[in-house]
Order: sequence, then structure tokens, then C-alpha cells
Amino acid sequence: MNTLMKTEYSSMWVLSKNNTKTGVCVAQYIGRTDAECMESCEGCPLLESKHCYAHFASFVRVSHIRMIQCMEKENGKKYTMKEVYQDRFFRAARFIRLGARGDPSRSKVDTEQGMDVAKIWNLPVIGYTHFPEDVPQWKGRMMASCSEWEEADELVADGWKVAMDYEFPHSGITSPDGHQAIWCPHESTGGKVTCGECLLCCTEKESVPIILFKHKLPIWEKGRVNVGRNKRRNVSEVQ
Repeated sequence: MNTLMKTEYSSMWVLSKNNTKTGVCVAQYIGRTDAECMESCEGCPLLESKHCYAHFASFVRVSHIRMIQCMEKENGKKYTMKEVYQDRFFRAARFIRLGARGDPSRSKVDTEQGMDVAKIWNLPVIGYTHFPEDVPQWKGRMMASCSEWEEADELVADGWKVAMDYEFPHSGITSPDGHQAIWCPHESTGGKVTCGECLLCCTEKESVPIILFKHKLPIWEKGRVNVGRNKRRNVSEVQ
């Protein structure tokens, strides 16, 4: 078990409306500062290798930082679940996304709140934790995340549905122990299927036990930092 500066972090909640990958959903961001969010994932090998999609391979971190900046303004949004309820587009949400950035296991109280809201509104839950050993009570309620086949097989044998970071994923692959795996449909279709349409990562949906996600490069290694409408964003913002 990893050692953190804190054992429990507060979360920020937002109704995500313009994410072309997920579709409309209620999203949880762990930590109310950028540093807290990074600390919540301390011990995860994807953080250490800088191959984490949320922290390094997309502009999710930049979005989170902008939310934090808005929250710090005198009359800024507070990013509470109450504000999400009051959004007139709330009923359009297809699911609740736990840990859009940061690890939900480090924000147990707020994550449980999200699960309660999902139950009240009959919304599917999609979430991943890289520390399933810390939250065995969430087995069957969210997915365990890993990067190695041996660990994936152990987690499946223990009853977890698994999300796995994989360098060259493809459909029809099986694990060393014979567990079937499938490549994330959003990735395998080139973005034609959203998370809200797919829901394979919802543990309540019957599917294969392992979902593969393509190994991501840090965004600054792709030459995408200073292009198009993002040209004002500096590498320092996403590192």
C-alpha cells in the first residue's frame, strides 16, 4: 500500500457536456488542487511512467486546473454535487464517471456519494481504481486498473472486472489464464462509439472481464501541445 500525504481527498463534480469520448455524464475529479489530484494517484505505475491518460496524454489535467481556478474566484463555481443537480442538462447524463482524474479510492466519502446518486437516478457507474486492495467493498461496483497480464488474471480470479493499459490492443485477445479481453470500442472504432453508448466498463453490464485501453504517450511527445485552439497552452501546464 502506498504512503500518501493525506488519506482522504475531497472531490469536484461537474456535468461534462462536451466530451466527445464520453458523451454527457457526471464526472468526478479527485482533489481540489492539482497537487492533491496527483497525490491521489501516488504509487500507480502509470503516473510514474507518465503514460496515464488523465494526467499526461490528454487535456483532462488542463480542464481540471481551469475548474480549480474558477472555483478560487470570489463568485466562482464550487463544483459540488448540488450544482450538478441544478444544471438543467442533468437529466441528459448517461452515467456517472468516477475518477475522471485522480483515484477514487483516495476519496472514499465523495465516491460513495456518487454511487448513491447513481442509485437514486438509476444511472450506470463507470470508474477505475489502481488500488483495488484498498477498497474490496467496491468489487462489482467499479473496475480495477492494471498494466500487466499477470495482475489482470489475479484480479479477475478475485472477482474484479479489469481495465488494462496495453501497448498494442486488438479484439479477440485472451489473457495467459484464458480470460477474454476486448479493446475499448471507442478506440477500436476511431471514436464512433461514446462511453455513454457503450457502457462495457459499467460492472453491472455483462461483458468480457478485461477491457483493453491503448498504451498512451505523454501529450508533449505527440507534438499536440501548441496546435490549433490549444496553441496558448504551454508544456508546463500538462507536465
